Amino acid sequence: MRFEPALVLCAALSISWWTFDIRVQQTEVEGDELVHIALADRLSHGSYSLRGTAVAQKPGFSAYLYDRAVHYNPPLYNLLLLGVRAGFGPTRYVYLSLLASAACAALVYRLTRRRSSPLAAAFAMLVFLGCPIVYLVSCRIWAEAVLALLICASAECCEQKRSFALALLLIAAALVKASVLFVVPGLCLFAPRDRKFLAVVLGVPAIISAFWLGYVYYQNLASPPAVAPIDDRFANAFVKQQAEKPALSLFSLPFLLNPGYMLAWLAWRRTMLPYALAVFGSMLAFSGLAWIGAGTYHTKYIGCVLPLLAVLAGTGFDALGQQMLASRRALVRVGLALVIAFALTFENMVHRRIWVAEVDPSLYLGCEGKCLRAIS
Repeated sequence: MRFEPALVLCAALSISWWTFDIRVQQTEVEGDELVHIALADRLSHGSYSLRGTAVAQKPGFSAYLYDRAVHYNPPLYNLLLLGVRAGFGPTRYVYLSLLASAACAALVYRLTRRRSSPLAAAFAMLVFLGCPIVYLVSCRIWAEAVLALLICASAECCEQKRSFALALLLIAAALVKASVLFVVPGLCLFAPRDRKFLAVVLGVPAIISAFWLGYVYYQNLASPPAVAPIDDRFANAFVKQQAEKPALSLFSLPFLLNPGYMLAWLAWRRTMLPYALAVFGSMLAFSGLAWIGAGTYHTKYIGCVLPLLAVLAGTGFDALGQQMLASRRALVRVGLALVIAFALTFENMVHRRIWVAEVDPSLYLGCEGKCLRAIS
């Protein structure tokens, strides 16, 4: 069909917007979201610490993590929240994640289309928008959706050989979250013979992250808490539960929740090696850290590479079609569409009945819009 890709894209955008809009109407706020809201408010007053705030005194918040002179995560995401507050008001912080995921979907289509057919690109976009993990990070006031957009845009700049834009994107990514370093080995392979690109990809995020961590360490050393807090991270019911889960679930969960990602395994070829290493390398890195007990982890951490995984899935979809007789392609496409449609309808149940139900209800603090305004 001549208009098949456009129809798939319209359907994907319509379904995803419907699910996103449902979340925007909800008012309960999770603990990490309260941290971002409070930090954005402190930034507006020239500070970047939760020390002494009402949020840090709430049950379940770790004094070990939050009773610090400077918060450990870089501030760019919280600065962006201030921009959202200026434009839409404090009850619409989640718009930042929604818009970042929508932009990611467009980049997924573009990156896949460069290597595959329009239908494969539309399929990749549908797989991405139908992933329950994408839905989770898009509907929360978390930094992962913005980080995913910056990483996806970095891949685009690597392919277009735009070193200056790439440097700016990697600086921004490092100022959102240091976990961008897990994706760097894959990005390096986009230009393996170009020393300038290698220097940018390797050096920029490493230097920015090292500078920020050094600054945090110095500030916290210069202004320690009155009583040194003990490591109470695992006193939190949610954190303890996450730490007790099998670490390798970070690697397997996307494939279990969205069968469309299974086609990524068919894209293992030389031209797709950077995407494969960026995705699977970062998944294994997060899983490895959890496995050796270096802190806890959360499903949202791997959200930053799901756009690239969707590109792999789209390329695999195209490879599968090329290996089949023309008479069977239509049947396979219908079957795959039904599978992804199942994933799209499944995502609400996953988010509301499994992840939310497993967490201690006290951690979803049930804050209404007035609570958000009071914090902000």
